[in-house]
This record gives sequence, C-alpha cells and structure tokens, in this order.
Amino acid sequence: MKTYQLSVPDMHCMHCVKTITKLLETAHVKDFTISLENKQIILSTDKIEKIIQSLSEAGYESTIETQ
Repeated sequence: MKTYQLSVPDMHCMHCVKTITKLLETAHVKDFTISLENKQIILSTDKIEKIIQSLSEAGYESTIETQ
C-alpha cells in the first residue's frame, strides 16, 4: 500500500469533507486525513486510480501531488 497526497481544489466546505469521507469509507480506505484548509487528502491505498475516478464522479477533480 502506498501513501498519496491529493490536491482537491473543489473542496470548499464541511459538506464537501463529509461527502469525501463517506466516499473514502465506502472504498474501504481506512487511513486518510482530509485538510479543508489546504484542500488536500492524504491517504494510503493500492487503488488510487479508482479513488480519483470516484472523486471525479462525485464532482471533485483531484490530482496526485506526491506519492
């Protein structure tokens, strides 16, 4: 499992954080941190492409900042 830092510029409020949290939990990601202030997610997963696709489908474009 790798750790990734994602930039999520469309994350603006606590509702966004709750939506993304639910999405990550549904994808069985257990180790993640969401920073609304920095508009970032740090997570550990083997399925980063699936996570990015799920975020996109929910309206949150994201890019990998570091891996």
